[in-house]
Amino acid sequence: MAVKTTLSFTERHHGFLLAKVREGIFATQSAVVAAAVEQMIQDEAEREVALSALADEIRARAHTPRSEFVDRERAFSSARATIDAACKRRTHSGGHVRWRRLDGPYALANAPG
Repeated sequence: MAVKTTLSFTERHHGFLLAKVREGIFATQSAVVAAAVEQMIQDEAEREVALSALADEIRARAHTPRSEFVDRERAFSSARATIDAACKRRTHSGGHVRWRRLDGPYALANAPG
């Protein structure tokens, strides 16, 4: 069931609506607005699914015994190796950006050679 309503748009938005109708992408300005609202509804539903999955994962991890935790060094060793290799390539290529390790994580340091 269609409901009649009045909307106000900026010139930019109104121009966009008119262009989409002129290009034949939509039959009417109302159809453009309806498509935008449908996209927002879909985006919101997808966001809810993602947030629910994230909440479930957080709850699952909260119940993980400490004995099953992954060691920090093992968990990030692959990433650190990749960063180290990139740093070596950067140093050998004469770049002016280098990486420093500061108490565990890597930090970008802008310094000559």
